[in-house]
Amino acid sequence: MQEKKGFPTKEKAIEAWQTWKGHYCDLDPCLFREINSKIDWDYFKKLDLKTISIKDKEAFESSLQMLTNDSLVVPWPKLTHMQLKLIKDKHLDIKEIYALRLRWIHLFPNIERYRFIIYHFLKNNEIENAILNDLLLNEWNPILEKVDLPIFKENDLRGINLSGFEVDAEEFSGIQLRNVDLSFSELSVSRFQGANFYGSKFFGSNAWQINLSYSICCNSVFESSMFCQSKFYATDFSNSKLDKANFCGGKFDGANLNDCSAKGTFLKNASFDTLETYKDGIKSSREIQINNLEFNKDTNFEGVKLNATDKNIEPELKDFIHLQNSPKLKKSFFKRILNCIEMKPGVCGISFDMKRLFDK
Repeated sequence: MQEKKGFPTKEKAIEAWQTWKGHYCDLDPCLFREINSKIDWDYFKKLDLKTISIKDKEAFESSLQMLTNDSLVVPWPKLTHMQLKLIKDKHLDIKEIYALRLRWIHLFPNIERYRFIIYHFLKNNEIENAILNDLLLNEWNPILEKVDLPIFKENDLRGINLSGFEVDAEEFSGIQLRNVDLSFSELSVSRFQGANFYGSKFFGSNAWQINLSYSICCNSVFESSMFCQSKFYATDFSNSKLDKANFCGGKFDGANLNDCSAKGTFLKNASFDTLETYKDGIKSSREIQINNLEFNKDTNFEGVKLNATDKNIEPELKDFIHLQNSPKLKKSFFKRILNCIEMKPGVCGISFDMKRLFDK
């Protein structure tokens, strides 16, 4: 998002990016929906992927745009730079991924109808996804078959745009999207507190400032996704794959990250504190839980501060975070230690590559 385009100098662009209130305040979903309603629906309906060259980068890519009114424009159905890079790195077919997003536009006459139908489906779907799969397989697939776009499989929400949707609920009693595939979806500024995403897949998804607090996200895949500045208060991520995801500035207070994989995960300035809440004047606390977390030297905990009294964070992780945030790390022997660390839960904690440690 840090781009020179639209600013007289690179320095001005950097200043605008660093002072944008979206870093420090919650974006207004209502304003966000209004701004992101200006999709040229008819243009994308008429778009023929067969006529587009894969070398035409602008045909597939657009950027997240920060606005001076403190809102955000998402590029859907086009892809972000991060998503295009992921497609290239994983040797995926860019047209196939783009088609997963375009198919949603072909199902509805305009964005207003799209949001109306999707909202009511989200509110009414049940744990076995019978309502979802009836829509996908029986109502929508016949439409897609006529326009030569990828038909839906069971539990298939790949490429969907749920940005700006507000479907909050009480703790762990929200919408049911269990075992669904949300790969390459757009989820920014959405509010899904209390949702059940057990076993779901968010591979390559874009989700700036999503609220997934008090949600069930166990056994889920967040690999290579972008969830910056998002809220996960008391959310259960246990046994999930978070590798190479971007959770910069995420709020994980009171969450459960036991037995997760976070290799190469970007967690700069994230918080992992005890969550304290008040209801009817009564205070309750929920401690952060991080045990058997798999991480490596590329896992970024810069700016993370842990409470020294947290009993549910394994000592090896505390040491790793302390080393990574040491003010003398960049010029010290400890940086060389850090670069040689590999986390192996259950096998004596941290291991060192001694050859790399003393290699001159």
